[in-house]
Amino acid sequence: MLNIFVHKIDKKKINHKHDILSKQEKNKAKKFKNAGDLNLYVSGKYLTRKIISEIFEVGANDIVFKQDNFNRPKLIYPKSKKFDFNLSHSGNVVALAVSDNKVGIDIEKIENIDLKISKDYFHNKEIEFVYSQKGKELENFYKIWTLKEAFVKAIGKGLSFPLKSFHFEIKGDNVKIHPESKWKGWNLKSYGIFPGYKMAICSKDIIKLKISICNFK
Repeated sequence: MLNIFVHKIDKKKINHKHDILSKQEKNKAKKFKNAGDLNLYVSGKYLTRKIISEIFEVGANDIVFKQDNFNRPKLIYPKSKKFDFNLSHSGNVVALAVSDNKVGIDIEKIENIDLKISKDYFHNKEIEFVYSQKGKELENFYKIWTLKEAFVKAIGKGLSFPLKSFHFEIKGDNVKIHPESKWKGWNLKSYGIFPGYKMAICSKDIIKLKISICNFK
């Protein structure tokens, strides 16, 4: 069964979370001019180090990351061949997914946008889904968008991967990716984890997936 844990962080105490960051992360944090962006960055790094330190029973400050060619963080220390993690943040929420297989997660705050941009990124069948329920067009858009982001992050390509080269078929809570023959074995789930947010996860092993969410206001 999928485990989802919600953590709450007081904004007034976020400065105290800096101690868990690496020297490089602290230097990057100093460059943020927007308080909201700084809170998201520090909370994300804090949550990632805290959860990984608990899993591997190592000091949070001893953990070492390295970014790959697609700017996706990889765990260098402690070493583990059967471990992957992925982070996403939006609004006042930071979401971290960890698994013993490849995993991708995306969370987005639902905001008013011009739905015409779906033509640039979505398959025709996905566009049909966006407009399939009157009054839910915006929610449906974010459902597709978060699924796409979670998938490209899970396969390690990021948004450099053509978003129209695959598409989703959604029936209730079931999400199927096409072409099936090419992407067999990937599992996707969509969640309305908080009011006004949409979240999606992608992994080859949903059962062994753990999601930790930091919500602060």
